[in-house]
Amino acid sequence: MNNGINLNLDLQESFESTLRQVYGSNYQEVLAVLVVGCMIIGIVFLITFIINKVGDYLVFKKVGEAPHKCFIPCYSEYMSYNYAGIPLVYFLMWILPIAYLIISSVLQQNNNNDALNIVSIVYSVIVLFIYAYKCYRISKRFGHGIGWTIGLFFLWPFFKLALGMGKSQYNKDAI
Repeated sequence: MNNGINLNLDLQESFESTLRQVYGSNYQEVLAVLVVGCMIIGIVFLITFIINKVGDYLVFKKVGEAPHKCFIPCYSEYMSYNYAGIPLVYFLMWILPIAYLIISSVLQQNNNNDALNIVSIVYSVIVLFIYAYKCYRISKRFGHGIGWTIGLFFLWPFFKLALGMGKSQYNKDAI
């Protein structure tokens, strides 16, 4: 336990000395700005998380699922693919990162950076395509069009909350 405290103090001293070197006598102001910035980011993250969970709760009610289940880790994401009508894609979303890690580690060992960059781009495009398709399917199943698809794609927690609170009805047979 004592080693952990010493390591923490060493890191803190190293960080402070770096700030002193870069910013001189103003290092305390810079440190204060960093702390406040981190606190603001944490608050925004917490608010977004709460909005996301409230949206999950309300959407779960609309799709006929027990709303309290939205608080089970990973289950709400699985359910988003389920009520989009593409539950098997969720399995793919768990397999893709594993395959990507295996391929990228093999390419790194072979020092093949160009192939690694191509694999990274292809992986990112596949994941974005699957996410966009999920947003499209959810939008259609709630009776909305491409505007809601774009909203769900870029502002998922807020549009999910709007789906849950709004007048739109879930139609399992849409699409």
